[in-house]
Amino acid sequence: MTIEKRLEKLERQNRRLKKGMIGMLLASLSLLVMGQAAPPKVHDLIRAKKIEVVSDNGQRMIILETTKGLGGTIYNSNSKGDIVIALSSSDSGNGLISTLSSKGKELVDITAAGGDNGAIFTYSPKGKELVKITSTLDGDASIITYDSRGSKLIGIASLKNGDGAIAQFNRAGNVSKVWP
Repeated sequence: MTIEKRLEKLERQNRRLKKGMIGMLLASLSLLVMGQAAPPKVHDLIRAKKIEVVSDNGQRMIILETTKGLGGTIYNSNSKGDIVIALSSSDSGNGLISTLSSKGKELVDITAAGGDNGAIFTYSPKGKELVKITSTLDGDASIITYDSRGSKLIGIASLKNGDGAIAQFNRAGNVSKVWP
């Protein structure tokens, strides 16, 4: 075999090796790209102490977290990121929904009070209770209104005998008139 024939044979082998390497490189790249295009796996369970859902600009919109002593809490924010709704449990272990102003002041609470009795509380921007709607221990309804200082004004309740009553309170918080 002459040197020219040997050189030609070597060049052919070199071309085949180059083509093979390029083919392998392209196959590897295509596998990598196809692997990235696979649909994301949906997990059956996510475990975390806190999860935040954010807007396109990174603003926290929904927060799910555990709150020491209260259990799980869900916070919902307005478009400025101020927390305006909280769903959690009260100190007594009952469910609690709170609405807040954009300044963080608690305005309305819906909860169970005194065991299995439902309750709605509204507050002034200064945190004073304004209206309390509850069920009594006997299962009857009760509504009490307060002034801006927290003093009772009017109470409406159903009585054990089935009648209703309206009570007016004086500045000291004592009943001054009752109807009927």
